[in-house]
Amino acid sequence: MSFRDYWSGEGPDDDKLVSAHGRPINIMIKKDDDTIITGSQDHSAKVIKVSKAKVERELYTKAYGHKEWVTALAYSDCTGKIITGGMDSKLCVWESKGPVKCVDLLGHSGSISQVSCSPNLPVAISSSYDKSLKIWNLQNNTCMNTLINSKLGHDKAIKTFLWNNSLICSGGRDGLVCMWDVQSGDLISVGDEHKAPVQCLVSDESRDTILSGGMDGSVQIWDLRTANNIGGAENVIRGSINDMKLANENMLVVGGSDKTIRVLDPRKNYAQVISIKDHVDVITQLQVVDDLLLSCAANGWVLVSDLTNHGVCMYGVGASEATSSCNCILAMEPHYLCTAGDDGNVIIFNSM
Repeated sequence: MSFRDYWSGEGPDDDKLVSAHGRPINIMIKKDDDTIITGSQDHSAKVIKVSKAKVERELYTKAYGHKEWVTALAYSDCTGKIITGGMDSKLCVWESKGPVKCVDLLGHSGSISQVSCSPNLPVAISSSYDKSLKIWNLQNNTCMNTLINSKLGHDKAIKTFLWNNSLICSGGRDGLVCMWDVQSGDLISVGDEHKAPVQCLVSDESRDTILSGGMDGSVQIWDLRTANNIGGAENVIRGSINDMKLANENMLVVGGSDKTIRVLDPRKNYAQVISIKDHVDVITQLQVVDDLLLSCAANGWVLVSDLTNHGVCMYGVGASEATSSCNCILAMEPHYLCTAGDDGNVIIFNSM
């Protein structure tokens, strides 16, 4: 059975609360089909077994780990190791078994904003508020290259990036979208179409494009073949775009600070085709699974909407103990849904 088979009814049958952190959770990723990893403002990361609703490993000790918030997470399928990034400017590569310890990757001089691993090579890429990206060899834990161009590239923090084969696309607080060559580290192109910080990037492989969403409320389109901007949609959100997801080749789902989710159609120059106004607070994160839209908001609620039926909301669930923000949402197919937020807890919903 698919995720939709379990979740298109009247909501979850059960939920379990995992008291994971003592402070807000910033980020949550999937490690495997039954394991998630959370990173928190309490300086630690936790490995949680979903089916048991139990913390299995804490990635923090007095001798090892971060001295500031954990702001980035990645899991390397190639090495089986977890990589964390923090506001202390370093990355930690954690041993998967045995005593809790890590190797520090040093070189950045600003907070780590994102880290991503190659699916088939022992390589990771990190971005930072120091305006650079770094490429790391996870076999010997060394920096292979630094991507920075002080004259033409980012002059403010890099917020996010996408790694697409031989290209890296980065978005910054300066509103720039930069394309880099992974092998040479050269800056290929710079786009300044955004008038405010870039918040998120989405790859549309069917059209060989990358889509960028900004705090200016616009979506910009970048051609991977030419590394140039080929248009955009202005004023998609009244305020900041906080997250975007492709539902299929014909739907781009956009959510942000005006509490409304817009569904845009790439075939119609990204014109709005659906408007979902069921949230009562700022939308923080989106996920699409089997034509179901999962969206969480700053009031702690998660809504499940049917994209095959004009985005009709089927039900909602409270994703935090109080009214604190829900920052993270992960569907663990086929029947688990995990949420995390400012209360430091992970709630695991079960629909089976």
